[in-house]
Amino acid sequence: MKMLLFVAIKTTLGVTGADFLTTVTYQVSIGGFQKYLNLDYDQSYELIKKSVMVCRQAITEENKHQVGSIKQNIQIMGSVGPYGASLDTMNLKELYDWHKPRIQALVKARVDITLFETIPSIIEATVLLNILTEFPNQKAYNIIICNNDGNCLSHGENFSSVVEMFWSNDYRKHYDDTQIYKVSIDDLKKWNNK
Repeated sequence: MKMLLFVAIKTTLGVTGADFLTTVTYQVSIGGFQKYLNLDYDQSYELIKKSVMVCRQAITEENKHQVGSIKQNIQIMGSVGPYGASLDTMNLKELYDWHKPRIQALVKARVDITLFETIPSIIEATVLLNILTEFPNQKAYNIIICNNDGNCLSHGENFSSVVEMFWSNDYRKHYDDTQIYKVSIDDLKKWNNK
């Protein structure tokens, strides 16, 4: 039932002229599926991949309803959210191991763009970008969450340090289409109240 509802919602978005569909994988993890749904690793991994398949199905359905030969070129963005409030309790390897299978599943399912959403710290942004280097042809967008002043990440680092890190390392050389956006907490509150 939930998958059918999701397809219906995404198909409606296509009618309105959407350029992107986003997977519903922002908060998912292999460990979460194992703990709360009693799935094994492979089942959890496949479930993440299936989210891309559902988006692709919605695009196919939408294009069936297009008049004439005009088809919408809707891209699929694979949503990857941050680890969360316990970031300080994880070391870099644990953070890498938590994110890697999620990103790998989305890439293997042929997501057009990996969307790193509301990343709160330079440490986590670095881990995500390092994982991305393992997939040299994968496009990515990075949304960094900042405090209300817009200058500091939620974790306290200066936003400009994220941009400097991104531009001064090999990340940019390999990913011409990678983007960085910053969003303040006030912006998120405004969007949630609409």
